[in-house]
Amino acid sequence: MRIQDDINVAKKYKNDTIQMRADVHELLSSPRIFQNNRCALCNSTLDLPAVHFLCMHSFHSQCCGETDKECMRCSTSNNTVKDIRKSLTATSCNHDKFFQALEGSEDGFAVMVEHLGRSALDSMNAE
Repeated sequence: MRIQDDINVAKKYKNDTIQMRADVHELLSSPRIFQNNRCALCNSTLDLPAVHFLCMHSFHSQCCGETDKECMRCSTSNNTVKDIRKSLTATSCNHDKFFQALEGSEDGFAVMVEHLGRSALDSMNAE
């Protein structure tokens, strides 16, 4: 049962990755049409000048602020993902901790998979 659950999760991650790559390709190669008519912050009618983000949120320039380089709606979840990724890549280089975890674990395979996943993140950062 656990193996099937892991297989299902792996398939989901693979499909999510394929979809994300397609989204990135579309963002890099196709124009985006912004048809938002409401500010994502104050919900008032969107007037010019307006700020549009690729996540498809739009703001009045007054609502967004001149220094904001990220969407205010998406920045919290983006920062969470960035922090998790940073943590995983930082711990992937600690070989002593890896061997301690491997020796102290009842499930050495899970420790290996986790370590390999972190190493994969490191190689993605190098690209």
